[in-house]
Amino acid sequence: MVLFFLQISRGIYYVKRIKNDYVLTEGKVTFYKTGRGKSRGEVDYDFRLNNKWASNINYEGYFVQIPDEKPDTTINYLVIYEKNLPQNSFLLFNYPIKEKDDLLEYEELFKKGIPNNVFYN
Repeated sequence: MVLFFLQISRGIYYVKRIKNDYVLTEGKVTFYKTGRGKSRGEVDYDFRLNNKWASNINYEGYFVQIPDEKPDTTINYLVIYEKNLPQNSFLLFNYPIKEKDDLLEYEELFKKGIPNNVFYN
């Protein structure tokens, strides 16, 4: 039980850090595992960082939704990361990048602040 609360507290801390100073970029799913049943959902992804690619993993329960059904892995998705700590990042399945202008549209949307549907809990 204590471990659970420590994980939640840690997650809240990192989400707050992203909200204070974030960058948006595009990312590509490299591995997906559903969270149905007893296992925990997982998504591995690469994301563009200063014209190079970096990698990260998000697990279910880390303040972003990981879909139960396998997402389209042929397209990119929006990634939000902390400017000074890029490994503090999340791939956002609810913001697919299907057209070349999608990233620009999301950047414009996020100028008003991070939308309510980005993080949960």
